[in-house]
Amino acid sequence: MKPTKGETTGDVVRSLIEAFGEIPDHRRAQGRQYPLANFLALVTAALFAGRRGLRSIRRWALELTKPELGMLGLRRVPSIGAFSTILRDVNAPRCEETLSRWAASAAGGRALGSLAIDGKTLRGSASGDEPAVHLVSVFATGIGSVLAQMPIERTNEAKKAVELLDRIDLRGELVTGDAAFTQREICTKVLQRKGDYLLAVKGNQPTLRSDCVAAFEPPSSPLPPRESIDFESSRTTWRRRSRKGTAGSSGDVSRSQIG
Repeated sequence: MKPTKGETTGDVVRSLIEAFGEIPDHRRAQGRQYPLANFLALVTAALFAGRRGLRSIRRWALELTKPELGMLGLRRVPSIGAFSTILRDVNAPRCEETLSRWAASAAGGRALGSLAIDGKTLRGSASGDEPAVHLVSVFATGIGSVLAQMPIERTNEAKKAVELLDRIDLRGELVTGDAAFTQREICTKVLQRKGDYLLAVKGNQPTLRSDCVAAFEPPSSPLPPRESIDFESSRTTWRRRSRKGTAGSSGDVSRSQIG
C-alpha cells in the first residue's frame, strides 16, 4: 500500500507492525527468534508486492537491503521452515480481521475502487501430509490492498465469500468476481449491505447466461415487416411484396382501426 499524503513508507510499516502487535503470540520464549508482529508485517509487504508462495515470499525478503529489513524490525530473513512453522500456528481469522481494519484505516479516505473477490491456492504452503492452503480474499483495487481473506476448502469458496463481505462496509462499493462467485447468496449479501455487484456469467450456468443474452438483445417489434406508422396523419401504411419481390399491394388503416 502506498503512503498517503504526508506519510512516509516508514510510517506505514510502523502502523502495520503496531496493528499486528494486537495478535497474541503463543509460542514459547525460545521459539520467538522472529517477533510475530514484525514477521507478519514482512509477509504482508511481500503479498503487497505480488508474491504468493512461501518460497516466493522468502526470495522477495532476501532481496531487501539491510535498512529495509531493519525498517521491518528484523535482522535477517527467516528460513523457509520458519516461514511454514510460524504461519501454520498463526490465528488466521484474527490476523485477517486485523489486516482488514488496518487497510481500511491506512487508506486515509482514498477511494477503495472495485472490491474483487478471488480464490487462490498459496503455492508452497503444503507440508508433508498437510494440504496446500487455499484462500478467498476481497481485494480493494483503488488502494492495492487485501481488505479481508480467510483459508477455506476449495469447495466452499462462495459460502466463505459471503462471510468476508459481512466484515466490510459495502455502502456505495462495487463488488466484482469471476463466474465461481456468481451465486444468489453473494448477490443478496451485497445488496443487503447497500453495495452493487458486477459478476461474470459463463457456460456453467446456461439458463442464467441465456437470460442475460436475451436481456441485452434488441427488442423485437410486434409490427409486421415493412409496416410503418405515421402518427401525424394517424394512419398506418404497409406494403406486401409479391413472390417475385415487386410491390404487390398497399393499404391504409386509421389509428382507430388498430386501437
